[in-house]
Amino acid sequence: MTIPLKKSVHIIRTATVLTAAYVAATTVGSDEQNYAAILVKYTKGDETNLTLKIETSVDGGTTYGQQASDGSPSSGVIAVSPASRTFTATGNYWITVNPLKADVIKISVLASGGTPTGTVGLDLLTAWV
Repeated sequence: MTIPLKKSVHIIRTATVLTAAYVAATTVGSDEQNYAAILVKYTKGDETNLTLKIETSVDGGTTYGQQASDGSPSSGVIAVSPASRTFTATGNYWITVNPLKADVIKISVLASGGTPTGTVGLDLLTAWV
């Protein structure tokens, strides 16, 4: 017996030249799925790197929160900072978000350093696992 995988694939950004400011890709509803995988298709240009941030909303897209990463505790304090991902070479990269507990997903990209001439395309797969 085969159990079908409920999944949705969304092209949220076609390969487009990067800019020096964050540009949000198309937002996507999670369709009650608990897993997201982002395929980052990056062609490096004259910029130093590509930076990507993932934001989610639990109120249908009115308010977004960015993923955060916890630092090591120091004197009883844990520094929390926005989590972003940096890419420095051409390639296709997968990023997974699991478990996903959000209504809407928004992914934004920017080029840092140098002159932005590289491109990035983004595909988003949501599924129930």
